[in-house]
Amino acid sequence: MSKKKTRKAKHKAKVRELEELKLKALELESKIIEQKKENFKQLNIRNLKGLANTCNFLAPFVISAGLTVGGFNLFGGGLPFKLDKITKYKVYNMDYQTDGDIEIDEKYQTNRWFDSSLPSNTLIVHTPWEKQDEKYVRFKREYNITNLTTLNLFNAVLDEDSSYILQNLEDYKEEKQVVNELNPKEDNDYIIEASLHMLDEKDILKYNETDLKNIVISIVELILGLGIGGAFAYFRKFNYLHELKEANRVYSYNISIIKTMKQELKDINQKILSLELKGDK
Repeated sequence: MSKKKTRKAKHKAKVRELEELKLKALELESKIIEQKKENFKQLNIRNLKGLANTCNFLAPFVISAGLTVGGFNLFGGGLPFKLDKITKYKVYNMDYQTDGDIEIDEKYQTNRWFDSSLPSNTLIVHTPWEKQDEKYVRFKREYNITNLTTLNLFNAVLDEDSSYILQNLEDYKEEKQVVNELNPKEDNDYIIEASLHMLDEKDILKYNETDLKNIVISIVELILGLGIGGAFAYFRKFNYLHELKEANRVYSYNISIIKTMKQELKDINQKILSLELKGDK
């Protein structure tokens, strides 16, 4: 075979090799573009999984913290890291009995559900004895007293103002009492027994929570929130770090694929460049 034919054959082989390398380079570039799209997709998936796993991990702490803070606030403990504004209302309590003991108590208290429920009001009035057919008759009236909004009834009871009671209170149960004779040592007059209670929403006392109380409440709520949340997280056996590593492993694998393809494309381009330089000589 002549040298001319040999050079011609080598030239054709080089051209064929160049074409194959360029075709392979184009295919790799196309695969790299597709892989970049896939990597972007996997990046979003990894981030979403990371966010979901983080929320899953923090869920017991968030729930326990919410329950702890809510429970403390519900029972008057207040909110952490914030000086609460405390409002108290004037409360009146009175126990009265004609010719008996009188107890009156005035205080300020909060109007939360656990301490604003006042005892039921009771009022019993015995009318004077009246003679009827050789016997003596009187009536015992038990009044139905709803929530009081004024001190009028308090004052009427203290003043033994039976006329105010008879004229203004109409809801009562009545019992007729009959005796044959009276005790001459007892006064024949109205007898009043009362247990009255009222919360005055207009008479209020406002002040800020103390720094010491707020610090103590904040520390206790923080410890309880983290402690209860940590116990839940431990017993449900959710491996947060493992889930993060697994999500990163899949993404890292896709990154390694594109690195390999880029290195392969770089090698092919170097071969193409080398062959083209040789062809110019």
